[in-house]
Amino acid sequence: MDILKISLVNLPEQFSVPLTKIIKKEKLGSCKAITCSSSLSYFIGDIECTDFIIFYDSDISEEHIIQLKAQNDIPVILITDQSNFEMERTAKSNNIDLIINASDPKLISLIYGFISQYQIYQSQHVLVVDDSRVDTSIITHNLTKDFLKNDNEHNPDNVIAFLTKSESINIIILDYEMPNKNGCQLMEEIKNTFPTRDFIFIGITGSRNGAIKFLHDGADDVLIKPIDHDIFSLKLKKLIFNDHKIKQERKALDDYKTIINSVVNNVYNPIYVLSTINDILLENAIATEEHSHSSILCKKAKTKLTSTLNYVMSYLELSNHLHDSSLKNHSLHSMISGQLLIGASKAKMSNIIIKESLNPNTKDLYVPSQIEQVIMYLTKNAIDNTAEGCDVNIRLYHDKFNIVFEVEDSHTVNRKNQEEDKAIDYVLCSKIIDSLGGAMGRKQGGSGDICYFKLPSNTLASGELH
Repeated sequence: MDILKISLVNLPEQFSVPLTKIIKKEKLGSCKAITCSSSLSYFIGDIECTDFIIFYDSDISEEHIIQLKAQNDIPVILITDQSNFEMERTAKSNNIDLIINASDPKLISLIYGFISQYQIYQSQHVLVVDDSRVDTSIITHNLTKDFLKNDNEHNPDNVIAFLTKSESINIIILDYEMPNKNGCQLMEEIKNTFPTRDFIFIGITGSRNGAIKFLHDGADDVLIKPIDHDIFSLKLKKLIFNDHKIKQERKALDDYKTIINSVVNNVYNPIYVLSTINDILLENAIATEEHSHSSILCKKAKTKLTSTLNYVMSYLELSNHLHDSSLKNHSLHSMISGQLLIGASKAKMSNIIIKESLNPNTKDLYVPSQIEQVIMYLTKNAIDNTAEGCDVNIRLYHDKFNIVFEVEDSHTVNRKNQEEDKAIDYVLCSKIIDSLGGAMGRKQGGSGDICYFKLPSNTLASGELH
């Protein structure tokens, strides 16, 4: 992203000094102080190369604002000693994007937030798909006014080719009522054609049924015609900032994972080399008790380090999956990953074996929120037992017509299990599973008792249990 060139026009020192410091600290851009006889003389003159204008005028009037003729392609912030609603409305209609009262205690924060928003907006690219040229013109005008790069396409059949050529597009605004295919059909086609690209989908419709269909099919938001610019801008801002936050969190996790991988490569290999050399030296040494003890210690240290680093990688894998933006609130995977992640802080998961828990075939199954209570009940005791060195096997898999979740704990004892089957928590969990057409129980496994529940997979896949 290019560094913004920010012009500070006639700003008093009490504003320019803290503003310049925070812009420099946060790497938002470079500031240049400009002094001129008046605001009007600055705007009617030859404005030098700049990306952003912040100017101060103590007693500017509405008539004066109209005379400024501010450029519509450069963000402009006005700081003044007096402002009101009418002045703010006049300022916006004359290409002044933000007006702030000089006595506002949050002045610096407001300017910082506006510049940050502008920077994020510079990385967005919007495609408007609407067969109506009038509606397209209104929407693109609003986008341009908010400094968002945009293109439009009137024929839905050309959209896939357009997206193929324009890889920077990340926001798609779709009209519902279009010839050949409606907005929902096109949205589904885009998702299937570009499964690895992240898009924000916004539906535009004049009907209630169209809005319901958009939301049901996975649109991020819907706007009803005629479009109100303020509502449009607020909804778009919310979607963009939420998406930006998710990407930042995902990047932080990926960066953390890269660091750990680097640690694994840089630490594990030297230890292996040193221990191997040690083993060779000990092999040629006299077979005394002291040398034998050293060899055992060397091998144990290598095994312990490898096990610790593998645990860290498993923990990060679960963390990354838990923060996956594609998971819904009632995702079966999210629930399981969440419980294992919570338990990891206590048991460190050193003895937990996970089989198919991240299987992509089960990733998109959604279940009622009550299922989380059942998962917590089945995993809690087992995870606690891993701290005592017991092995626990966690399994999630398809079994003919069912989805099965199992927890096999080598620590379990039959007498204790019989007492647990009568506990109120076990009874409540059984009722939850029974009410959904599934079954919950206990059976003998290879290394201990298996606690499990199963639910009909065809019911889950149909989405009836959201």
